[in-house]
Amino acid sequence: MRTIEAMRVSGFGVLACISGIACSSGIESSATSNDNLRMTGQPIDPTANLQQAETGINVSFLGTSSVVSVVYNDFTNEVPAFILYPPGNRQILPGASLAGWSVSTDGGGSFHYGGKLTPPAGWDVLWGDPSVTGSRLDHHYAYMSSLAVPHWKYPVPGPITGPINAFLGGACIGRSTDGGATYTAAAADCLTRNGDFYDGGSMVTDNSGNVYASFVDVTTNSIDVWRAPGDGTPFALLPSQPFYAGTPFAKVIFSHPRLRYDVFNGYLYAMALGGPGVSLPGPGGGGSDDLETLYIDWWNGTSWAGPRLSQASRSCSLTFNVETCLVPRPPCGRQDRFHSMSVEPASTTMTTFASRTQHAIPLGSDRLVATLRQCGVTKIRSLFMR
Repeated sequence: MRTIEAMRVSGFGVLACISGIACSSGIESSATSNDNLRMTGQPIDPTANLQQAETGINVSFLGTSSVVSVVYNDFTNEVPAFILYPPGNRQILPGASLAGWSVSTDGGGSFHYGGKLTPPAGWDVLWGDPSVTGSRLDHHYAYMSSLAVPHWKYPVPGPITGPINAFLGGACIGRSTDGGATYTAAAADCLTRNGDFYDGGSMVTDNSGNVYASFVDVTTNSIDVWRAPGDGTPFALLPSQPFYAGTPFAKVIFSHPRLRYDVFNGYLYAMALGGPGVSLPGPGGGGSDDLETLYIDWWNGTSWAGPRLSQASRSCSLTFNVETCLVPRPPCGRQDRFHSMSVEPASTTMTTFASRTQHAIPLGSDRLVATLRQCGVTKIRSLFMR
């Protein structure tokens, strides 16, 4: 697939572990198979060292050249202009933006700082959790998302002091017409459902030119999926949402979403972690998500199929009474886990790593691969076969 999401790198800037990324398309790359490229925090680069994380990657091919854009949470030039750290606290001022990116035009051989999205009119803060994707019909078009604070939720007279969660009220999409070298966010591309707290973000495009953007609506414990029916067209909520959102059968969703598109059967897949919807004691004496279920749903262009538990056996019911369908959460904290999903050709051989094993099962002409990371270990948690 052209788009790779959810590559998370933290520590001393962002290391671009991209090796010969464009060689399969006949475009030369100056990167070798052993290169670990420093993307940010370089002496000649304006990015602030130690201040980028939560990355997404898009590769666009423009004639005989490629554009590799890597989006990330970015604190470059935010302190003290827009973010202050008085003793024991944090203050966020209007104009703050964590939506940054870096660009390579030599096949991943080197990167330079692309800049940041600027909050558009009516929106005061862009707070990262980025996602990125590119058009499958015209590689000039690329898209990146960022969580956002609408002006009407920003406190008066300000600033936002301490946690920002209560003030987040949607997300803004930045558009690119040069393959991801530059992005610009417009007010018309800022998405909100009644100012609900959006978190996370995942974007894909399909063979027909549709652009999809999804977020977890923390206010309603559900996933919202937005669609723009073509490059340059506005986004709107899909007429229905995955995991029975908005119905009496809705699943309690509390994780960032993952969207993937199957180019062979035309389905859009959504995946997220959910719970049984009942209060359960957490490892610290509280919380309601100690039993986690990995859900998968798919959109056929008209409607969602309905949530299915992501696992290999078809015998698992949706009543949460089958042990193999529940994932006990060890006491390592919610910040130490993430999940991922990919759609691979059935003939593809999955790679087994020293610290993790990925498996796959046939899914029509393709297969769906789902992984879950907990307590520092990534492993296949369950699989679903349609």
